[in-house]
Amino acid sequence: MSRIINQTVRRRVLGRPGLYMQSRFPRKDAENGKTSAPYAVIQGLADIFPGFESWLQKHLSCQVHGHLLGPEGVEFAGRARTGPGAISADPLIRDHDPQGFLTSLIRITDRMQVFQFSPRDNQALNWFMATDPNAHMLVVTGAWKLPLLHSDMPFDDVRRVFAQLQRTELEQLEVLNSLWVRARLHHHDLGDFLLNPKPILQDFLLQIDPHSVPITTLPAMRDLTGLDQMLRRLRNAGLRPRLTGEDLPPIELLSAERAAAE
Repeated sequence: MSRIINQTVRRRVLGRPGLYMQSRFPRKDAENGKTSAPYAVIQGLADIFPGFESWLQKHLSCQVHGHLLGPEGVEFAGRARTGPGAISADPLIRDHDPQGFLTSLIRITDRMQVFQFSPRDNQALNWFMATDPNAHMLVVTGAWKLPLLHSDMPFDDVRRVFAQLQRTELEQLEVLNSLWVRARLHHHDLGDFLLNPKPILQDFLLQIDPHSVPITTLPAMRDLTGLDQMLRRLRNAGLRPRLTGEDLPPIELLSAERAAAE
């Protein structure tokens, strides 16, 4: 009987990991675990490989989502309008309490949750995810540049969007480079990742799912033609492109590496 009483007292004081409720809402950084189970955040891969989400689902036993924090709405797996536990895909509801949205999704489901992330998404959870020991993060900085290559937007609009996204990702990197990071972080710049994508991806997939399907071929990569010219034009316009790597490898070399990988 005393053991049951002690367990009850402990549950009342500490609560269950990742469970937030009105009767026992924790003080900041005093909760019994930010989330209830491991989850994975992948940043930049969907910009490099347009079909990355569907390809990833075939290699993992996890539940793979799109951009859960995307500005247009919540991209649940299969693009359902209602997610697990009747969680709404409405971005207004999600943005009212982003932390509650993520912690509820992880607690409700019985499979590991994997989702895409980008500087275009809601950044409210940057500190939360970076300081969560349950988070596995694969971040490829500068990958958001690639969709701008063939966007057909006027150059002035490209320069404006480029500056906004670069500033957002630099602010995120200040979080990821802090001493308080507890997530299992894998960080690569765009140039380094493009030279060696398969081993980087394979190592990360094995970390989040030891039974993942071995990678034999990569999904189709976005066309990189014109990237050097775009970056040079942006420099001439007064911007300082960063987060790509010290020197972006020549397109010919990247094409050869990709062909060898496939």
